Amino acid sequence: MWVVSHKPVAVAAGLGMMGIHRNVIHPKFGNFILLGTVLIGVEATEYDRPIDYNPCLSCKLCVAACPVGAISPDGRFDLASCYAHNYREFMGGFGDWVEQVADAKNGLDLRKKSTRQETVSVWQSLAFGPNYKAAYCLSVCPAGEDVIGPFKANRKGFLDEIVKPLQEKEETIYVVPKSDAEDHVKQRFPHKSVKHVRGSLLPRTIAGFLSGMPHTFQRGQSEGLNAVFHFTFIGNEPRMSLVGHRHGYKSVTWADYQKIDDPILTEIDESFFEIEHLFADMMAVDGALILTKRFEVVGFGGEVLGERPVGEVFRALDLEGTITEREQADSSGTRHRSAYRFVSEVPESLAIVISQDGAIRFVTGRDERVVYWPYLP
Repeated sequence: MWVVSHKPVAVAAGLGMMGIHRNVIHPKFGNFILLGTVLIGVEATEYDRPIDYNPCLSCKLCVAACPVGAISPDGRFDLASCYAHNYREFMGGFGDWVEQVADAKNGLDLRKKSTRQETVSVWQSLAFGPNYKAAYCLSVCPAGEDVIGPFKANRKGFLDEIVKPLQEKEETIYVVPKSDAEDHVKQRFPHKSVKHVRGSLLPRTIAGFLSGMPHTFQRGQSEGLNAVFHFTFIGNEPRMSLVGHRHGYKSVTWADYQKIDDPILTEIDESFFEIEHLFADMMAVDGALILTKRFEVVGFGGEVLGERPVGEVFRALDLEGTITEREQADSSGTRHRSAYRFVSEVPESLAIVISQDGAIRFVTGRDERVVYWPYLP
């Protein structure tokens, strides 16, 4: 699920740019487009480039129309609030409805939890495909050559005919309890009904939990909070992470980290320092340093041979590695050749080669080829 994100692909292909409402705006057709991505298993002969301007008018009509306040005037976007309501008929909302059916004592009890209209909505989404609860940001967006005419001709008329009916519409808005979205609906749209639902952006991994935190962070609810949280995860995904907040979610910078007075972190720092020196001493010997995912040393100072020779490698010329330049593998030293052979045998792996001169290469397998990204500090 969610293997391909169409919007970034469309931007990279030059079909438009992302507006403040996080939808792709085509220069001619605006955001009234349907996106699809075709994946091919061969190298393309030509590549498009992103357009050099953004068709977004920064009119903020999407900000005014959004019933949950997911789009902020300063450009920030509250994914959690948007997802809880707008995507209610998708997997998250359907899962809620199924749990309500399973927990209900009888039909009357189910109707107390889920109205008949909501049940009909679930049936329609299963029969004909899920629909969005409030794609109002799309509806009111006037950007695009073929769309902007009515907005330019009569802005007040555009507001009266397009924007205000959506703002004045009486409807149920789905929000997570005590969220910024709930406060926004009550303050901005008191005539709309609020219904509490659980957050449906549920991470399955530690990496997903950490990467999802900025998208579910509630700025309004945490106003005035100044804190740094230290997470230590154990189990199948052992990991440590610092998350800081001071009047808004942010990553902890090195300067912030240095100011933290915590004996546990000091001990962890010293342990990292010791193991870094150990690895550095091992890498002073020409050859490969091989570690497990838990940073256990498998070997060092050796050369990975492999069962099949690697005659050529490809130097990536872009971030995705779609544009490459062919090179001979035997023109490199022992460490590089070891990395090439290892990646050739284990394509899903990532090898990091650090040269004596400080140059770094990131090597991995891509479409049955060995590809590397150079990095010069």
